[in-house]
Amino acid sequence: MAATNGVDQRVTVINEQPSSQKKEVRDWHDGLCACGNNCGNCVLTAFCYPCVVCHMYRMYDECCGAPLILVCPEVLLTVKHRAKNRIIGSIVNDCCTFCWCAPCATCRLYRDMVYVEQTKGLLE
Repeated sequence: MAATNGVDQRVTVINEQPSSQKKEVRDWHDGLCACGNNCGNCVLTAFCYPCVVCHMYRMYDECCGAPLILVCPEVLLTVKHRAKNRIIGSIVNDCCTFCWCAPCATCRLYRDMVYVEQTKGLLE
């Protein structure tokens, strides 16, 4: 080590450089029309849709009243869930799915949220 003007100069060598590793992405836990996997939720969604959406917002510790004042609250929650859990898809796809089959899409979102809770222990 060389000393210059009484100052000790040390060189740190970094052996491992930071790398950009892609995290694995996944598809939805089950399909859009897989209501048989949770019949109770599908019946509840059919007869009390707003209650189910409010419940799903509470599962993410969001305000239960948010779905009552937001436009397309299910799409917003789906986008949040997809982003946090690295699910393949797009906002346009989410919007189209909810336009044409909102109850089925809501049931699928709920089933996937339950799947994440069961595998990871909690929704983040």
